[in-house]
Amino acid sequence: MMRSLLLASLALSFCALPSACAPAVDPAVEGGMLWDTPPVPGPVALFFDDAPVHAQALHEFLTSEWTQFYLRQEGAADQQGEAHLAAVTQLFYAQPIELLRPLIHDLLLVREHAQRFPEVDGEHFGEMQAAFHKGAGETARMLEEHLGKDGVRAHLLRRFRLEETLLEMRAGLQHPTEAEIQAWYDGKMQLMRESGEYSDDDWANRPTLDDHRVRELAENQLMRQQIEVMASARVARLWKESVITFVGLDGQKVPLRLTSID
Repeated sequence: MMRSLLLASLALSFCALPSACAPAVDPAVEGGMLWDTPPVPGPVALFFDDAPVHAQALHEFLTSEWTQFYLRQEGAADQQGEAHLAAVTQLFYAQPIELLRPLIHDLLLVREHAQRFPEVDGEHFGEMQAAFHKGAGETARMLEEHLGKDGVRAHLLRRFRLEETLLEMRAGLQHPTEAEIQAWYDGKMQLMRESGEYSDDDWANRPTLDDHRVRELAENQLMRQQIEVMASARVARLWKESVITFVGLDGQKVPLRLTSID
C-alpha cells in the first residue's frame, strides 16, 4: 500500500491530536536534539506539471526524512567531514521516487481538492487552526518563529484539504460486516498470542468484541484499510494524469513515473 504522510500518523480521527499536524522543525535550527544533524542537502526541487511544489512543503518533508535517514547510518553521530556527508547525501537521493512517494501521494490529493474547492470552509479551517495553537502550545509558538504565521497556516491548510478528502472517502464507505469484524479480531488476537503478549492464563481473560472499545477499534481499522485502498487508487489515477519531475543536486530533471503503488 502506498505510504501516506497523514495515514501513517493518524487513524480515523484525522488530526485529533493537534501536535500530529505540526510541521517538521529542522533539529539543527531548534537545537532540541542530542545529535548534530547537518541541514538537509540542497537545493532540490519537485515539479507537478511544470509548477514547482512549494519550497516549504518540500523542506518540511525532507527535513524529517533526512534526520531519520542520517541517524540510521552506522556511526553517523561520530563521523564528520565532507566525505562522509557526501556519501550519505548520495544514498539519500539515490531513489527519488521512493524518497518522495509519500509526499507526492498527499500533495496530489491536496491539489485535487484545491481544484475542486478553491475556497475552504473558513469556519472549519479556523477551528482546526485554533485547536492546533491550543494543543501545541509552546511548540506552536516556536513553529511560528521558525516558519512564520503564513508558513504555519500554509501547512495547516494542506493538512486540512487532505483531511477533507479522506473524510469524503470515509462518508462513502460501507460499514464493516460482522464477519469482517470477527475475522479482524481473530487475526489480531492470534498474532498477539503468537508474539507472546498473552500467556495461557491471560488468554482466557482476553478482551472480546463484547467490549465496545475493542469493537470500535476493529471497525475503525477496517474502515481505515478501505480508505487507504481508495486513496491509493485515486493517487494512481492522478499521478498517471500528471507530469512529476524532481530536480536533484546536479540540476538534472528526473521524471518520476508511477509504475506501482505497492
